[in-house]
Amino acid sequence: MKVQGESHLAQGSSSSNTFNSLRLTGIRVLIVDDDADIHDFFSFVLEQAGAEVSVATSAIEVLQALEQSPADILLSDIGMPQMNHTQKPYR
Repeated sequence: MKVQGESHLAQGSSSSNTFNSLRLTGIRVLIVDDDADIHDFFSFVLEQAGAEVSVATSAIEVLQALEQSPADILLSDIGMPQMNHTQKPYR
């Protein structure tokens, strides 16, 4: 008997199959990080899952990006220069 909400992993599927079935189509993600390697990696992974990804590398870019198009998910480096954690626009 299958329990509602049972994960694919509990059913014996591999973790890669679970990851591959994750679809973020239509989800807008704003990645906020000043490290190009980090935001490139997350952009690649999220785009492969179908997300619409935008990147901001500074506090000013975050504010501009959020004014232009609100994000469904915000993935942020909490140590961004020019703005401390109490000043972030998405508190």
